[in-house]
Amino acid sequence: LSRLKRGERWGERGNIKERKRRRKRRRRRRRRRRRRRRRRRREEEEEEEEEEEEEEEEEEGGGGGGGEEEEEEEEEEEEEEEEEEEGGGGGGGGGGGGGGGGGGGRRRRRRRRRRRRRRRRRRRRREEEEEEEEEEEEEEEEEEEEEEEEEEEEEK
Repeated sequence: LSRLKRGERWGERGNIKERKRRRKRRRRRRRRRRRRRRRRRREEEEEEEEEEEEEEEEEEGGGGGGGEEEEEEEEEEEEEEEEEEEGGGGGGGGGGGGGGGGGGGRRRRRRRRRRRRRRRRRRRRREEEEEEEEEEEEEEEEEEEEEEEEEEEEEK
């Protein structure tokens, strides 16, 4: 066995060391490929999101203060719901200035709602993609384990 391991003689089992090396190489290649694929996918998604955001800001007409914090948005959401119950209480004062009169407030509210919906959609999409990635990884790991078991049986 030690001779086979050293690779002096290629017996029935083939060269164990060489096989080990090949297995390592294969695993390394697989890992690299997977990492590259993931990185590429992530970069593409980020680019798409940035493009979407830019398009949406153009649609909104300069995007009224896009980067507002989530907490603020939630508070605003509650205020808006109260306002709507009161019958649109005088076009929602405050909140990013501009847009004087009743119409402005409504527009602002709509824009906020749109932004919120978009954030939720994006979050959901990201979570789904992460789940898919995890499933793929698990499948690949299972395949690797099966291959290893087969190779071990071959060696015996």
